Amino acid sequence: MLPFTRSCPLLRLNLQERMQIETLLNSVISEMRDQPTGYSLRIRNLAIELLLFTARRMLNHQILPSEERSPIETKVTEVVRYINAHFGEPLPLDMISNHFYISKSYLSRVFKEITGFGYSEYVSITRIREAERLLRDTNWSIMQISEHCGFDNFSHFGKMFKKLTGLSP
Repeated sequence: MLPFTRSCPLLRLNLQERMQIETLLNSVISEMRDQPTGYSLRIRNLAIELLLFTARRMLNHQILPSEERSPIETKVTEVVRYINAHFGEPLPLDMISNHFYISKSYLSRVFKEITGFGYSEYVSITRIREAERLLRDTNWSIMQISEHCGFDNFSHFGKMFKKLTGLSP
């Protein structure tokens, strides 16, 4: 359980690792949708595979304590926390860069270097993850969820949801 007790807001994956995770997640979705004989055991097995993959990846990933992080790593962590807390609000890069007293181009570059995601990509992923949770756990309409998650354009929400999940909302 050690890897799961560390503070690590993001786990960077290379293309091969992303494809491996995507394959596992698509298998879970397929099993849940089709429900063949023994599907619950298969889903449990896939969940264990995902946890094991994550634990091993986190153990191999050196995480520096906060006091050993560079100032820019600390700043990017603050930006990530801000995005996670304010995903339902407009989050243009220029506003965030002004809020954190860092140039827009520099923030864009170091955000990608440190997190492995582009700024806009991370904002979209955060919003869509919340939308998935709300679709699953509430009776809200898709329009309400779209607005709550910071999308001012329903069409854009639908396109981003499909792009990131492979499914329509």
